[in-house]
Parts: sequence; structure tokens; C-alpha cells
Amino acid sequence: ASAPTVLDDSAHYQPVKSRKRRCVDDGAEKVPRRCLEGLTIDQLRVQLPHVAPDVALVCADGRRLSVHRTLLAAVSSLLGEQVKHAGSEILAVHEDPDIVQAVIQWMYSGTLPDLSGHSQCAGFPDIPSRQRRGFQLVYELAVKWQISELIKAILALWGYAG
Repeated sequence: ASAPTVLDDSAHYQPVKSRKRRCVDDGAEKVPRRCLEGLTIDQLRVQLPHVAPDVALVCADGRRLSVHRTLLAAVSSLLGEQVKHAGSEILAVHEDPDIVQAVIQWMYSGTLPDLSGHSQCAGFPDIPSRQRRGFQLVYELAVKWQISELIKAILALWGYAG
């Protein structure tokens, strides 16, 4: 592998909006991984579509959810510690795959899917009750994984001031 070449042509520069530094594209990805450090969750949500995922969460049903270590570390210090020592996979075998996928969706978009059709919500009499149960399942995983921003968002949705 040869050393990357920095070109003078400004078309090859992809600045990352960070108060700390500006980065240039020195690889196949539009934003080098080293430029993601120190960005806020919202800034990461903008930049990560330009970077290939580097770890997979593997669920009990075999589902592999490709994610970015940087984002996991940004949303949770617990997950951040796990990804430091993980290879290319992190086992999430004790978690409900649909709930893990919902939490991952929130990490990337800031929104949660409608979980009223989830099997653990089916026994509730109406859609609002089923949606509350879905949010409760997400909340429980957020607490377990120590994702404070998601916990705050769900508590706000339930009307609890934080």
C-alpha cells in the first residue's frame, strides 16, 4: 500500500464541520475515520453515510446489523468500551433483534420506528398501548446499554421532564 497523496485540487477536499480541525479525503471514503473523532452525535449522523461500517452487531436470530464504532462510542460509554476490545463482531444474542434494530435506527436518524406490530406488543388492546410497550422495550435496552440521549428522549415522550 502506498502513502496517500494530498492533491491541491479543492474538489478532492471534504471538510468536516468540526471546531477542532479540517480533514482531507485521503482514501476511498469521502470522510476519513480519523476525522470523526470528537464530533457530536448530530455531526456523526451527517458524516457516517460517507464511511463504511466497521463492526457488526450479531443478534440471536443471526441478523447482522452493520454499524460504526465511532457512533456506538459516541452514544454510550459502555458500548464505547466494548468496541475498543471487539473484533469485527459484537454479540447481542441476549437482546431482541427488532429492538436492537430500533435502537440502531435511532442512533443513525434520531427517530424510532413504530413498534406496535412487534410480537411483544401484540397482547395490548390498542395501537397506543402497543406503541408504549414498544417504547418501553427500547427504553429498557437503552438503560442496559447506557444510552443517555435515547433515555432522555423516551422520558420526554412520556412526559417526564429531565
